[in-house]
Amino acid sequence: MLPISWMRLTVDDPRRLEIASSRGDLVVDSHRRVISRRGEVIAKFEEIKFIVLCKIRRGEYGIFWSVRLHRGPLVNIDLGACEDDLDASLIAARISKALDVPVKYW
Repeated sequence: MLPISWMRLTVDDPRRLEIASSRGDLVVDSHRRVISRRGEVIAKFEEIKFIVLCKIRRGEYGIFWSVRLHRGPLVNIDLGACEDDLDASLIAARISKALDVPVKYW
């Protein structure tokens, strides 16, 4: 069975993270202080309050771990999900370090 959502860290550099995702490739650019998807800026570093790591049950597909950017009340940007909690935690931690914001589990 193919996963319905996936993501993996492809470039792990202090100045730039690249994350391949079923929702579109992401770039966390520490020099420009922006996060982009498919070349379009989706958030500035200062807009993000924390990173959300969320366990999701998806019926017959099983459990996934979603990684989201939290901008404010009811405003999250979903980056993607992993089947493996360790992969999702690593991605959340790397983004957290780049943005200097905490990770919260929901």
